[in-house]
Amino acid sequence: MILYQTIFNVDSQSKTLEDVKNICCEWLYASRNSKFNSKNLKFNAYEDIDIISPNHSERVLANYVDCDQVENFYFEYQKDIHKSNQWITIIAIEKNATNFKIGVKLKTISTSPRPDNQPIKKPLIISKLIDELGAAFDGEFLIDQINYLDNSTYWIETVSKFVNGDFTGHLPCVYLSQPVCFNEEQIQDLQKELFGLAHIFIEPQDNYQAFSYKLKEASNSKNAYNGSIGIYWKNGFSKKLFLKADQTTQLLINNLNRLVRSSLLVQKFPKSLTRHSILEKKFRTQIDGLKQKELKNPQDYEELIKLYDAEIEAKNKKILELENNSYQYDYQDFSREVSPEDSNNSFSIPFNISQYFEKEIKHKMYNLLLELQVDNLGLSDRKKEIFEDIVSNIKQDKDYEEYSNQIEHLKNVLNDFKGNNTKLRKALSPFNIELSEDGKHLKANFRLDTRYPQSFAKTPSDNRAGKNIYRDFKKILY
Repeated sequence: MILYQTIFNVDSQSKTLEDVKNICCEWLYASRNSKFNSKNLKFNAYEDIDIISPNHSERVLANYVDCDQVENFYFEYQKDIHKSNQWITIIAIEKNATNFKIGVKLKTISTSPRPDNQPIKKPLIISKLIDELGAAFDGEFLIDQINYLDNSTYWIETVSKFVNGDFTGHLPCVYLSQPVCFNEEQIQDLQKELFGLAHIFIEPQDNYQAFSYKLKEASNSKNAYNGSIGIYWKNGFSKKLFLKADQTTQLLINNLNRLVRSSLLVQKFPKSLTRHSILEKKFRTQIDGLKQKELKNPQDYEELIKLYDAEIEAKNKKILELENNSYQYDYQDFSREVSPEDSNNSFSIPFNISQYFEKEIKHKMYNLLLELQVDNLGLSDRKKEIFEDIVSNIKQDKDYEEYSNQIEHLKNVLNDFKGNNTKLRKALSPFNIELSEDGKHLKANFRLDTRYPQSFAKTPSDNRAGKNIYRDFKKILY
């Protein structure tokens, strides 16, 4: 399950990948949760390493490749590698002549459910990289400062662009309109929470009504105003979201943090920052180097074959990952509307479970209602009338019907189970389930949530294998 994910850029003219490696290592040395120190974690940024901590509970992986004047460095820290809840922090770098592109990801591999409201702290390494490398930016904005606007034409034009989605950066833009509901100390707290995750813009206090009106005209009335808070994403991802300043300060900060973090989780992580891509580039560079020299010794041919095998394995893993992502994007629609459209014949119930998806939640709630025996509930006539009307309309709901049909389709596919193939992965994608290979077994996990794994053999033992697999899936899908 991915918990945090962000991407930003840093001016690299005065820094090297060795500097980045040192920051990553110093972050571990200073952590109370790590047993690594400068004696047992010695390496340079330009070599591949796989180091286990003295107590065998932690692991550090690092890879480097230099190809076509672009350097890549990958650093992965694994915590509690033998426990049911394993924590993984990834720092991936792409460096060219002028800047670093830095991606940071925190995820957990867990087989034991935890409370959904458990607070998750932002990885300290994000702030540490930005502070120590300096000059961090995203698009045209620096990300280590708050943007206090003035009444100039520049800010009217600049804000209207990102309000309309015309923005080249990766991070969302948080816009605080006047009168701002936070005091200066609370604004600093907000900046600390969103540091490295979002840009913060504060409407000018002087003559803010005139600024707001000009921005309204320039942005086609898409701007936040009158104390509300707007969150804006670039074109191709989503639209906008407004939060009203009628909540407590801490609740507002928590909601902003949650929305920003959730939006970053569902954005595509650049291919060039994945370990599969970095290893593939490395193997291809080594293969090309071997092919350019005259092969005379049997060892040279053996080395070339090993490199080809390693490259094929990296490609196969990447293909599987890309197929899973492709099918997920076909079905996943990340909505940022604050509330559903008003309706006279329906209502909505808020929920905080971020690891579940809307259609799954609706289907489970509908099934709970359908399974209830109304005569045994002791309802008054009026309550009974409302309940029976809701139940009678459930099976006419398009989402319920679609989800039920997708479960039936999965059942048909598994009845003819022949192993890991595109047909099976496509049948699992509506439920946000992706497959990975683990030796002789396939492992199925909900996307962003590894607490309910399903494991089964790659090759069916008999004609009942598919039915048994479906029976296990049914327990978590219904």
